[in-house]
Amino acid sequence: MKLRNILISALLAVSAAAASAIPAFAAEETNAVLAHWKFQDNPAYYTGDIAKDELTFIDLSGNGNDLVTAVEGNGDELYVFEWDEGVNNADLTAKADKTALLFNNSLEQAQSVDPYDPSENTYTGAYTSGKYLETKSGAPLNSFNGEGGWTVEVYFKLSPDFNINYNRYTGIFSRQGVVDGQNEPPLTLAVTEPSGTNSDGYMGSDGVIGIQYVHVDEFMTKNNNEFENNTIPAGEWKHFMVTCDGTMTDIYLDGEYISTLTEDGSIFQVDEAFGWEVGVGRKAGTGETTKNTIHPEGLIRRLFCGTISEIRVSAGYMDGPEASLLFAPDVAPEPVVTEEPVVEETVVEEPVAEEPAVEEPVAEEPAVEEPVVEEFVVEEVVVEEVVVEEVVVEEVVVEEVVVEEPAAEETAEEAPQTFDAAVIAAAAAVISAAGYALTKKR
Repeated sequence: MKLRNILISALLAVSAAAASAIPAFAAEETNAVLAHWKFQDNPAYYTGDIAKDELTFIDLSGNGNDLVTAVEGNGDELYVFEWDEGVNNADLTAKADKTALLFNNSLEQAQSVDPYDPSENTYTGAYTSGKYLETKSGAPLNSFNGEGGWTVEVYFKLSPDFNINYNRYTGIFSRQGVVDGQNEPPLTLAVTEPSGTNSDGYMGSDGVIGIQYVHVDEFMTKNNNEFENNTIPAGEWKHFMVTCDGTMTDIYLDGEYISTLTEDGSIFQVDEAFGWEVGVGRKAGTGETTKNTIHPEGLIRRLFCGTISEIRVSAGYMDGPEASLLFAPDVAPEPVVTEEPVVEETVVEEPVAEEPAVEEPVAEEPAVEEPVVEEFVVEEVVVEEVVVEEVVVEEVVVEEVVVEEPAAEETAEEAPQTFDAAVIAAAAAVISAAGYALTKKR
């Protein structure tokens, strides 16, 4: 049994290790999903309490790249996350009536916990306060370097409270870290600076904005592209997709081809411990005067103010948007993550099998009762001995009857009968008297 259990444990350990790895596993299987998050009010998609801004979004690919809540500045004093209406554009009906996550990182929110001077910015003293999401420590995606090509898709819309001074150039989905000499993250899908804002800098109903794609490869070559002609108003859902085959990258917006860039598809890693994040814009911050913390991953200058419905990272190049989230049915993939508890349960069964051994002491309990029974019997025998001693009085009666022996010779045949009856009667009388005396004595 022990040998069998050891073999089973070894096989399970190997299986678990294989399931958690992210290799160019992506490259071998075209468009294999590396990570997939749905920011929707469905208990299958997240854990935690939105009322407390304590959320963890489950990686629906089953690869273990869960997103957890992170705080910047005085963000712990704010309630940032809310459920918003989901994708409902006429041309995106497959996503209609779904909820989505609002990142309410507005200027008004920041001002409520820290004075904000519009003449300041996050380099000269203004505080950036709010919340965002990041992959958990040790997530397999954190080590992904882009080998074999990749595809990133985001579903988002901007809030009318998006502010030109506080939220511009914020990332929607980015690789953590800022590359030295480039002052940009290794990879980010972001928005640009809005135009048509009102006098207070808010997008409102008239402001529009463009999309931005920044990429730094393993050779530290930067490709920074802004697509201003693709103007996006606040409150309108957009599907932004970037797909790379290793030597060229295509950009799509709502399924429409935008541009092709020639570049190396590798993704620079500032630090292997850094992960990926949702709703953040970073710069180096080195040498700047700022109230904000300059983290190892870089200074957070901007936080996203808008709603995100879904993000997916896939392996390999996607030839056109047909296989993208834009046209895919809105059905959550079966989370492979459910296999992990099954593995744990198998291991737990071993101690359960040993439980019958615990019953042995219980079987011994009846043996304890035997000494108790013996003691009781011994006491009763002692009482009987006393009774026997008192009946010895019969000897005296026999001696008195011996006087009749001469008469017994005359009637030799009948004497024994008379003698026996007399003895019995006398003995009975004596025993009766003795019994009465004994009773009185007690």
